[in-house]
Amino acid sequence: GIIRGTVFGEDGRPAPDVFVRAAPRMDDEEFSAARGRGTGEDDDGTEIRVEVGTDAEARAYERLASRPVLSDEDGRFELVRLRRGVYDVIAEGAKGTTRGVAESVSTGANTRVMLEQLGSLSCAVTYDGAPVTVYKANLEGPDDRVVNVDDPTGTLEARWLKPGTYEVLVKSSEGFGSATVEVESGGEASCAVTLQVLGKLTGVLLDSETGKPISGMTLLLQDASNDMSDFAAAVLTGDGVSTGADGRFTAEQVAPGPVNVLFLNRMAVLTNGSPMVGVSMAVVGSGGTTEMGTVRGWRGDEVDEDTRGSLGLGLEPAIFEKRPGQPDEPDLTHLEPGAVPMRLWVESLRAGGPAQTSGVQLEDEIVSIDGVPVSQMGAYPASERLRDAFVTLGQSVVLEVVRGDEAASVTVVAGPVPEK
Repeated sequence: GIIRGTVFGEDGRPAPDVFVRAAPRMDDEEFSAARGRGTGEDDDGTEIRVEVGTDAEARAYERLASRPVLSDEDGRFELVRLRRGVYDVIAEGAKGTTRGVAESVSTGANTRVMLEQLGSLSCAVTYDGAPVTVYKANLEGPDDRVVNVDDPTGTLEARWLKPGTYEVLVKSSEGFGSATVEVESGGEASCAVTLQVLGKLTGVLLDSETGKPISGMTLLLQDASNDMSDFAAAVLTGDGVSTGADGRFTAEQVAPGPVNVLFLNRMAVLTNGSPMVGVSMAVVGSGGTTEMGTVRGWRGDEVDEDTRGSLGLGLEPAIFEKRPGQPDEPDLTHLEPGAVPMRLWVESLRAGGPAQTSGVQLEDEIVSIDGVPVSQMGAYPASERLRDAFVTLGQSVVLEVVRGDEAASVTVVAGPVPEK
């Protein structure tokens, strides 16, 4: 197939001498297949592999793109010998200072690509007044990136960024720091990041029903750096933090600030089972040890499929600031170091399902189940108790809900599990 088109500059005039290429659009299944077989070749003939979930997943798609062609003096271009399908057409000006993308273009089409000027970013990273020479930086904004820096001046340099607001998150062995910076079209933004000392997080994981320790569970932490790569790799290798025979755990080198803690059964992860055992949240202080206390876990037995029922509701364990229905990312800077109580919220309802017809409403907070407070059993175990896999057809459940300033008791009887 062929895709033809014209590249235009920011002034609206045709742009000559612009590199243009086509990157195939893929659904998740196709992308995973391409990733698995290491498909495609780079310009030098080197086999390339798609990396999902890295600094810019889109870049992985682009590496599967066609070889570039130059637009002519009228800004026209022609991409030939393409497999029939749908592509993103990517245009980049001289030295990468301008860029434009026309999305979802089918072979045989004639398209327009509008260029926009890109910006750059330079940040000085220090700890205790001295440059930090080796670190990893996450750039979160219009063009997400992960940058590994090894520089004697401690300077983070990022070029060819789409204009917009970026969060710069830096983590090293010395500490963690962040900054917010505005990258303008054609400009060079600057920032300074001062690292704070990393902290430790400790606590104990207990069974919500028996109160006994749950040992051998692996911790997956998402701290303020938003970099889960090391923790995720440790889950696969078995080298990560895990709960001991007494259920206790200690996680080191945690970035100061909010941290989500997932407790996983590693063997279930490796065998595609149900790995989650517990979920909690804490705020870690800079330096020293933060104690998050007791986390309640859940290891219930699933009901046989032929006797399962459904309450017709989706639940979300979350802290108050992150409850469903909040329009913006909440400000958590007021939270003190330590555990942050998780609560249980109604996130979704099946239309005409048992919960909805019994009077449960979206964004209700469930405060007790069959007379047992959610705060006692733990928000995650409570949500699991009400999931279809653990509910019996015809089972009656009494829910105490809070809606604004009002409280109500609702009895819900499980109906049949809907067909998929």
